Amino acid sequence: MQVDVTCEFIAPVLQLSSTELIFQVEKQPSDVLTLQYKPFSLKNTCLLPLSVLLALEEPFSICHADRQPFPVDIEPVKLEAGEEHHLSITFNPAYEEGLTSREVEKVLKIHFLEHPHQEQVTVWGEVYFPNLRIQTTALDFGCILNGTEAARSIEITNCSPIPVQHRWLFLTESPASQMRDCANELEKLSYFCNFFLEN
Repeated sequence: MQVDVTCEFIAPVLQLSSTELIFQVEKQPSDVLTLQYKPFSLKNTCLLPLSVLLALEEPFSICHADRQPFPVDIEPVKLEAGEEHHLSITFNPAYEEGLTSREVEKVLKIHFLEHPHQEQVTVWGEVYFPNLRIQTTALDFGCILNGTEAARSIEITNCSPIPVQHRWLFLTESPASQMRDCANELEKLSYFCNFFLEN
C-alpha cells in the first residue's frame, strides 16, 4: 500500500509600506522642536495568520495610527491573511541638547513569532541648525612690530541646508583675547629683576 503525502511550506510574507523612513527637521530661530510623525503600514500577504513583534530604539518610537504611543510592554501585532495594519513612527528631534546639527540612524526590527525570519526598516533622523564650519579654532599672529599690520585668512563654510547670517564679535573679557605688548612685558620683567637683586 502506498500513500502520497504532499506538504506545502508557506513562508511569512509582509508587505511594508516603506523599507526606509527619513525624518528631516530644519530648526529656524523661532521654531520649537516638536515630535515628528510618519505613517507606516504592514500587510500580511501570505495565506496564514501572522504575529509580529516590533522593536525600535529612541529617539524613535512606535505609535498607533492615531499617534497614541504603544504601551511599554509592546504586545504582538496579529495579522490575518490579507489584513493590513497601520501605524505611526515618531521622531523626537530634541533628543539632544545644543544647537549643533546632528543625525541618528536606528533600525525598526520586525520579528515573526511563528518563524525565525526577521524584517528590518532603516529609520533615519536629521536635525539641522544654522551652523558654520570654521577652518581653524585658533588664529596666531605671532609677534608683530609696532606700527605694522598682519593679515590671516580663514575659510568659513555653511555646513547646513539653511541660509546662515553671521557677524563677528570679539570676546574682550576672555583671557584668550587679551593682547600683550611685548615692550611693556620686558619692562615689567626688567623692573622685577632689579627690585629682586637690590633687596
